Amino acid sequence: MGNNNNFLDNQASFAGKKILIVDDEECIVFLFRAILELEFNDIEVDIARNGLQAVESFRSNHQELVLMDLHMPIMDGFSAYNKISEMCDSESRNMPPVIFCTGFAPSSRMKSVLEKNPDNGYLPKPISADELIDAIKLSMKL
Repeated sequence: MGNNNNFLDNQASFAGKKILIVDDEECIVFLFRAILELEFNDIEVDIARNGLQAVESFRSNHQELVLMDLHMPIMDGFSAYNKISEMCDSESRNMPPVIFCTGFAPSSRMKSVLEKNPDNGYLPKPISADELIDAIKLSMKL
């Protein structure tokens, strides 16, 4: 799974970190969680099924990384991103990297968000395990 040349270093660097997976598709959530738990030891994986749940989870748990679908019921990924960003600004906290995972081509809106923070990322679905792990390592500077 991925390039494991620094597997033990990755395990140590990511121990105790929290990741929020935001997606309304059960199979995506299951696969992402399984990949993350296999690749990174001692991480905490939180799940949100829509943008509103993502905002509430972030408010309570302050995850260090967010994997965000864009098209979801109740609140979409961009709206959730904006709410989380506003929350971080109002609380003088750092905005965590957000990796947008979607089956749609990146819009100008997404390109703007990606340009604002180079730690943010975009992964087109379907996503391989290697692509997911590499994007996380890049965003988290591992």
